[in-house]
Amino acid sequence: LNLLGDVVLAEGNVPRADSAYGAVLARRAELPATDPELSHTLNGLARVRRRERRYAEAESFARQAIAIDGARGRNGLADLARSTKTLGSIFAAEGDNRRAVAYFRDALSAIRAIRPDEHPETAATILDLAAALNNAGERAAADSLLRYELTLQQRLMAGAVLSGTVSIPATAATKSADEVITPVQPVQAVEAVPLKLEGV
Repeated sequence: LNLLGDVVLAEGNVPRADSAYGAVLARRAELPATDPELSHTLNGLARVRRRERRYAEAESFARQAIAIDGARGRNGLADLARSTKTLGSIFAAEGDNRRAVAYFRDALSAIRAIRPDEHPETAATILDLAAALNNAGERAAADSLLRYELTLQQRLMAGAVLSGTVSIPATAATKSADEVITPVQPVQAVEAVPLKLEGV
C-alpha cells in the first residue's frame, strides 16, 4: 500500500494516496515501533498534507517519521534523509526558508553518510539545498552548490571515472551565508581524475 501511495501521489492523485497511506497507518498497533514501513507511511502522509497545505499536520507526520528513522541508526539513514528532506520541503512550502535550509542540510548529511555525491538521491538533495539557500537570500552559496552539481553531472555524462571521495563545499553545507565557496572549474571529458573541492 505504501508503494501504491507513492505512485498515485506522484501522479497527483492526493486523495487516493491519502487512502493508501491511511490504510497502513490504521494497522500501526500491529507494527513494530521502528518498522521502516511505518516511517514510509508517515513520510507519505506528511507529503500528502503538504500538498493539501495542512502544514502543521504535515510537520507532525514528518517528525514522527524522523524519530523512527533516527532510532534505527545507520540502517535508517536513507529513510532519515528522505524524512528530513520532506520536513525541509514543508518549511519551504510555507516560505520559512531558513528552517528549510537547516533541514535540507541535515538531510544532505544523512544521505552523504551512505551515498556518494553523484548518486541521484544525493544530487537531488544538493539541488533542494541550493534552491532553499537561494530563496533564503544566500545566493553565493546556492550558486556554488549548483556549479558543483553541474561539474559532477558533466563528469558523469563524459563517462569519467570518479576515484576517491567526492566532497561538497563546506561553506554551503555548514558555514555562514557571508562566506563564498570557490567553484570547481569545468573538467575536460578526457580526464579521469578524482573530483575534489578544497576547504571541506
